[in-house]
Order: sequence, then structure tokens, then C-alpha cells
Amino acid sequence: MKIKHLQTGFKILITIGIFWYLFNNYSLILNFEFQKFDYLFYAIGIKSLNIFLISFINLFAFLKLKTNISYIETLKIHTVSLLGNFFSFAKSGTAYKAFILKKNFNLNLKEFSLFFVLNQLLAVLSINLLTLIYFSYMHTSEINLIFFKAAIMVIFLLISTAALFISKGNFNLKNYSELFSVKILTILLICQTCSNTIVLVSNYLLSNGLGIKLILADNLIYSSIAISSLLISITPNALGIREVLLVSFENFVQLNSTTLFNFSVADRIADFTMLIFVCIFLLGKNFNLIATYLKK
Repeated sequence: MKIKHLQTGFKILITIGIFWYLFNNYSLILNFEFQKFDYLFYAIGIKSLNIFLISFINLFAFLKLKTNISYIETLKIHTVSLLGNFFSFAKSGTAYKAFILKKNFNLNLKEFSLFFVLNQLLAVLSINLLTLIYFSYMHTSEINLIFFKAAIMVIFLLISTAALFISKGNFNLKNYSELFSVKILTILLICQTCSNTIVLVSNYLLSNGLGIKLILADNLIYSSIAISSLLISITPNALGIREVLLVSFENFVQLNSTTLFNFSVADRIADFTMLIFVCIFLLGKNFNLIATYLKK
């Protein structure tokens, strides 16, 4: 109980800190505006492809875990969970996904949790690999690559250790032995790389909507931070965490802190708009999934 109170207090403290920062830097928001709204909708359209792709990755893993679920059901659950994560603390939307999968499809929570962490790690691994490869060949002297190298090594170590223990049966997760094979991990990594490519393209379109010149180097660093911040998404959709990390990397990109902040705000607006459109398209008049989430 004491730990729960500490976690709640920590979340409240972070929220107060975020709004205090915005109050003292309100000029950042006043400088924000879209110059080309058509590019905003182009970005939203490209972003929506990721929901369908990540749902396929989820379905692929769920079937390997012997779960009897269809792609449409996976897509609906994934979309509502993203909407939940956008507004709630500590990935409550993901907790909703786990709840529905256990209740309706009898998916083991331990197996779901392990897949969720694996999927997040592969996403971070993919974008950091892309960033490292680009800077290694194009911008070696302009940026210290130690952060990206360290992230890649840690993720490789975590996945390798988990695969070793699972193969020996230490966690009693028989269905996971196939999921952690080199072939399956390669397929998942390729899918996550395609997902991150979609992110890079949508960022480029969004920057055009804001009238920002977003070069590939800045796009990669921004995307690396945005995707990596989701691993520590204590606040809704890593609100504030991403922005703090972006400011920390300001010296590595051509964009200043105000431009980075504006771009992050625009990115969140595009994400929210996309989720609303996709929810309406998928669920139509049947909003029982959202009602189930709200009742939890």
C-alpha cells in the first residue's frame, strides 16, 4: 500500500512539474501554428498505417502464443489501448489490453507482459540501429554515438538473456521458445523497422506542415527519443518525458528548443487526431470496448 501511495505521489509530482514548466514557458505554445494543414492530414494518414502494422505484429505473436484471436479483434483492442495510453498514467491502456486478452481470449498475463516488453525493446533497438548506421557513415564527427551504442548493447543483452532462460525452461513459458528464435525475432525486427520508417516519413510530412526544415539527422534523433521515451512512459503518452529528453539533445540537432517543443506538440496533436479517426472507423456505433476500458 505504501508503494502504491508513493507511485501516485510521484505521478502527481511529475504532472505538476509539467504544467509548471508550461506555465513558465507559455511563449513556446504561443509560437505554435500550422502553416500547411494539408501536410498535417498527410502525416495523419501515414501515421494510421502504423496502427495496422503493429496490430499485425501483435496478432503474429498472439497466434504463436496459441491465442485464438482474429486480426480485426486485435486491431480494435490495440487502437483502444493506444487511446487509453494517450490520456492515462503508466500505460493504463496497455493494462486494459492485457485485461481484455485474458478475459476474452485466455492469454496468460505473464506471456503478454513479456511480449509487450520484447516488442517495445525491438522498436527501440530498430530506431537506434537506423540512427547509428546513418551517423556512422554520414556524420561521424558531428555527434557522439555512445548513447545509441549503449542502448543497442543493453537491448541485445536483455533479449539474449531472456532467450537463454526461456530456452532452458526457467520461466515455464513453453510457447515463448519459438517466439524467441532467431527467425521470429528477425521477422519482428523487420516489422518494427518498417514501423519506424513510417514514423520517419510522417515526421517529415508534419515538419512541412509547420514550415520546419527537418533534415534526416534531426528526424532520426527526434524519432529515437520519442520511441525510447515510451519505455519510461509514466505520464500519459510520455508527456513531458519526451520533451525533457529533446531539450537534453538540443546540441545534437540543428533545431532549437522552441522548434523541438512545437514539433512535439504537433506530433501529439496528429497522434490524437489519428486515434479518433481510427476509433470511429473501426468501432462505428459499437463503443463497448471503450466502455469496458472506462469501467476498469
